[in-house]
Amino acid sequence: DRSLNLPDGDVDGSGAYDSNSNRIKNLGAATLGTDAVTKAYADALPFSALVTATGTLTARSVQDRFAEVFSVKDFGAVGNGTTDDTSAIQAAIDAVSSGGTVFLPSGTYLVSQPSAVDYCLLLKANIRFVGEGMRSTTIKVANSQNCNGINAESSDGIYVGHLTVDGNKANQAAGTFNPALYFLYCDDADFEYVQVINANGHGFFSSTGGSASSTSVGTRFNHCIAKDNGAAAGGTTQGTGFATNGDRVQFDSCVSSGNLLAGFKQTGGHVSHRGSQAYSNDVGFAVGSLADSGVLHSYIGCDASFNTGDGFRFGSQVDQIIVSGCYAYENGWTGITSLNTTEDLVISNCILQRNGASFVADATTRGAGIALLDTSGAANGVIISGIVCSDNQGTRTQTYGIEIDDDAANVTIAGDVRIGTHLTKAISITTTQPNIKILPGVSGITAEASDTTLTSHTGSTGATALISHTILGGEVVRNDRFRLVVGGSVSGTNGTKSITLVIGGVSYPISTQASGDQLDWHAEADILFLNSYSSQRIAVSSHEGGGGDSYVAVGGQAINFASDVVIYCTGTLGHASDTITQLFFSMTRV
Repeated sequence: DRSLNLPDGDVDGSGAYDSNSNRIKNLGAATLGTDAVTKAYADALPFSALVTATGTLTARSVQDRFAEVFSVKDFGAVGNGTTDDTSAIQAAIDAVSSGGTVFLPSGTYLVSQPSAVDYCLLLKANIRFVGEGMRSTTIKVANSQNCNGINAESSDGIYVGHLTVDGNKANQAAGTFNPALYFLYCDDADFEYVQVINANGHGFFSSTGGSASSTSVGTRFNHCIAKDNGAAAGGTTQGTGFATNGDRVQFDSCVSSGNLLAGFKQTGGHVSHRGSQAYSNDVGFAVGSLADSGVLHSYIGCDASFNTGDGFRFGSQVDQIIVSGCYAYENGWTGITSLNTTEDLVISNCILQRNGASFVADATTRGAGIALLDTSGAANGVIISGIVCSDNQGTRTQTYGIEIDDDAANVTIAGDVRIGTHLTKAISITTTQPNIKILPGVSGITAEASDTTLTSHTGSTGATALISHTILGGEVVRNDRFRLVVGGSVSGTNGTKSITLVIGGVSYPISTQASGDQLDWHAEADILFLNSYSSQRIAVSSHEGGGGDSYVAVGGQAINFASDVVIYCTGTLGHASDTITQLFFSMTRV
């Protein structure tokens, strides 16, 4: 025996050093902080023992540290895509304390519908529900569940991040409506790097439930994706990528594509989009009816392309909308459209190209760069500036550059606006309301020789209409008076250029340039309606420049109209390269 017995100073007097195995054995219970202990003693230590993490200052219990992050695998979740992990994940959610985190490591977690509820998982307030990445962690609704993926109700301060929710709509019953993520009456919800796909209903749905006394305020989406959501349910088609009807909703760099209805649809107040993209949906960005006024929606640096309908669609009772630095390309209907009582709409620094493909096939729809339409109300207070609006395809689809329809009022087009070639009209105005203005700065307007109500053209010569405005006969009353101001510049060759103002079928030559590279022209007219179907031309004066200034007075003349009053300017150009470089137009009721 080569063991070395320890002296009597050890705990029980029988400890020994075994040199054959190089270990101390037969130790008693430790009494001092410096005593060696047995494995059994160490294994029996409680988790309340304090530890200090490397680089930190405060010792904490292991229990305390584990309570910060609850991994669903500690509750029995497997994440193999076949095992039902619903109970394990819900147990982790229920166990985590306020402010804590439920963590889902990489894997596919299959979830199902517990009895008597309409969801698979239910989150609670003030927790973080986090995966390992939207390409790594997936929560997938099992077959034949017909319920929402994840719900939260009246629970504020929830954070969901770095995961994907798959609604698995291909394996759910037809005719059901089930969002992937449904938050009801939840304030200050944050979604970051979350992807929702294949839901039978909306992808993301943050709602007030239609209750005036409840809110969903302060929802934020950051780098989130909604893809391929929506299905036929209850006899109607349903499914939007991001659907919210709460207040103060913020989107940063989100993408919505392939959804059955809109990519984004917001019906609450104070909504901001920055750098969001909507493509291959029915509608790109949509705003529905709002119960309150004075709301603010902003779209900054957004892209709406290849959508079946409109790129941006604004519905009724929507006030104070800003669309800036956005792009609308090859949408089936209009790039940006206002359907009803939109007030205070500002569109600036946008590019709108090749929209309206569906319009060609279906004349009942619309197809323009920008359209201010009247379905149950009218736009009022619209500023359009700094835009490029054109269609350079071989077969053009964008019917109008800008269409101002029916009762739109107080519309101003100004400031570096370039409107190129279009299928039918560059600018169409049919409203009878006051203060429709096209100010200097509109340029680059071109059209085809076959156009009859367009601005000047390149590639051919001949007379074409520069811009048209229709005063609807049934919309005016006796003694209505309108003030018309038109003008612009034509540049090109030394050939003859002429401008004619046409009011109610009567032509008034206002400017001719026999030679010279540029013709500047300006005309003013006052129109007085004696009744709904006749008017009196009071005076037309003209100013032309480019080869010397002169003023031409055109005498008053009575004009009778059977129905509508069409006002437009035509230009005859001397060469195929001649083009309108400036155009302005103002029609105001005085």
